[in-house]
Amino acid sequence: MRRLVVAFAVVLIALTLAGCGGGGDAAEAPATETPPPPPPVAAVDLANPIADRSAEESNTFEPFPSGSGVPTSVAERIADKQPMILVFTDDESRDSDDLLAEVKTVTKDNQGLADLLTYDVGEYSSMSKDGVAVVDEELSDDAKAQESIMLARKLGVTFTPFILIVDDQGMIIYRHSGFVDSDLIERQVLRVTE
Repeated sequence: MRRLVVAFAVVLIALTLAGCGGGGDAAEAPATETPPPPPPVAAVDLANPIADRSAEESNTFEPFPSGSGVPTSVAERIADKQPMILVFTDDESRDSDDLLAEVKTVTKDNQGLADLLTYDVGEYSSMSKDGVAVVDEELSDDAKAQESIMLARKLGVTFTPFILIVDDQGMIIYRHSGFVDSDLIERQVLRVTE
């Protein structure tokens, strides 16, 4: 029994030495420096959070305004529970053309989910010193101009291009001024089906 224990101990030692490598033929690995410690993490100031600079994607919806200034075509769609994409453009602005092309791509790919309504407020309006869209005096008799500008005022549109997406409950689920790509628009349009 003693021989068995000694033999087992010898085999165990041999395997341990073989596992360590022990050979002196291999070149020594260069010594590595220890990496510097990571920089300290700044404390989070809960009283003053950092503003979210992402696109306006919110779960806080607001009802679409009603009453005077809302075109019949819009009011009927809200009553019929038809989602809409409203785009306010200026046909002389390249950003407006680019945004309209992106929106048309989304509406074509998601046919029937939302109606597209466009309003060219750039043709009929100018901006006051306060940033409010105003109807140009010489166009005040144009019904389309009046409809576009009244709706723009009611929705707070002060910059073109401007996009709003309204769900089947008549709630504004997305609003954005400036250019936005089709991927983000499509994500918002798909929200109307949720």
